[in-house]
Amino acid sequence: MRSKNAMMNIGTALILQLLTAISGLLVSRLILQTFGSNVNGLVTSITQFLSYVSLLEAGIGGVIRAALFKPLAEQDTEKISEIIKATKIFFQKIVYIFSAYVIILAVAYPFVVKGNFTWKYVFFLVIIISISTLFEYFFCLPYINLLSADQKVWIISLLNSALVVINIVAIYLAIAAGFGIHGVKICGILVYMIKPVFYYLYVKKHYKLQKTEKVYRIEQKWNGLVHNLAQFIHNNTDVALITLFINVSEVSVYAVYYAVASGIERVITSISVGCAAGIGDVIARKEKERLNDVINTFEFVQSSVATVLFTVTGVMIVPFVELYSHGVTDTNYVRPVFAYVLVLAELFYCIRSIYSTIILNAGHYKQTQVNAVMEAVTNIVVSLLFLKKMGIIGVAVGTLSGMIVRTIMDIRYLSKNIVYRTPVFFVKSFATNAVIFLVCSYVGYLIPINVIGWGTWIFMASTVFCITGVISVFVYSITYSKQMHEVIDRVRFLIRR
Repeated sequence: MRSKNAMMNIGTALILQLLTAISGLLVSRLILQTFGSNVNGLVTSITQFLSYVSLLEAGIGGVIRAALFKPLAEQDTEKISEIIKATKIFFQKIVYIFSAYVIILAVAYPFVVKGNFTWKYVFFLVIIISISTLFEYFFCLPYINLLSADQKVWIISLLNSALVVINIVAIYLAIAAGFGIHGVKICGILVYMIKPVFYYLYVKKHYKLQKTEKVYRIEQKWNGLVHNLAQFIHNNTDVALITLFINVSEVSVYAVYYAVASGIERVITSISVGCAAGIGDVIARKEKERLNDVINTFEFVQSSVATVLFTVTGVMIVPFVELYSHGVTDTNYVRPVFAYVLVLAELFYCIRSIYSTIILNAGHYKQTQVNAVMEAVTNIVVSLLFLKKMGIIGVAVGTLSGMIVRTIMDIRYLSKNIVYRTPVFFVKSFATNAVIFLVCSYVGYLIPINVIGWGTWIFMASTVFCITGVISVFVYSITYSKQMHEVIDRVRFLIRR
């Protein structure tokens, strides 16, 4: 059952992330064409500043999911009800704080942003973009955490996939009708108001939550804050630094490249999303031998997929952006060095997420909070050191540095406290993936890439992917033949079922 749920979760999460990545690129392109780089950068910057509310969330989502694994396994409805009630109370408090933050940001941000925008223009754009986040926290997150912990990520993914498609259509129609950026964003908000209604009805029908006076005491929430801080810095600090120290045009450049790299990253971490609840369930049931098997398979699949996809991305991302930004002349979008560093940073994020997923689903928030602190500090300090001399490249170097530090620290903790592995195991994994990445990147760069249209780009990307795939299969068949056969056998078994 766990394997079936994991495959459904991974499959639907993969579809969602592909659609999200495509949506982000399509919407950004439409905004670039219609409103220009400054508006695109402004929207990206506002969205990132509003995402600071995730700090208030304090990493509570992961803590709640870890707390739900055991009562869900034992079908303890009373305990589940207590946890969900505590979650609702917590997120309602966040909404009030977030509302105050939005008002302050809407008033102050127009004086900070660099660009030819009126105060009124920026003020109302901040208010409009904030509404969807408010609804997410107030109505959806308790139910999303419940479904995630119960290995039903596929429900969340299917709903969001449908809404992403509807949102693309709504935005396209709004732009075609001549709406301004404010009207375009309002159309997106109206689409996503479907979410809270769906979650409420689904949970009410399938979980029979009890009314209870007891409120679950949420443990490790401040430790969860520390971990959430590191995640927040990874996702948001770059844009904030570029906004404050450079300009919104550079934010637009960053946003285009990051949309590609983070889209690939989200596709890959769909594996983590699909497997997380299953890993948590195995840990909750204390099935030690099963845990090692699950982790071995999970680690091999995600690291190999990440290596292959980011190798192809590193070779093809600049030609992609050249085509994507064709006709946009207000800013230079061809930044090969920045692109390569950003790709490496997101690759390391995917590698790191393997180990942090295991650690956090084991509930080890307090024990590893120093890892998150070191990631955040390294990211900010290195970014600030290199920002003035290297621009957006320096920011990407900061992100990469933070990822490397956190990956090493998480591996060290995991090997000593959860799966008890020797350093040789991890050295072998990194060495194998590094060889594949470097060899395939070199081969890819030897191929003359003369992209004159999307058809040519797709053909060249497919060629690079096939070459990378062949080389990867050859190397993995030598170094990880056991894991490869296990994955193949498991897929065959699930297909037969």
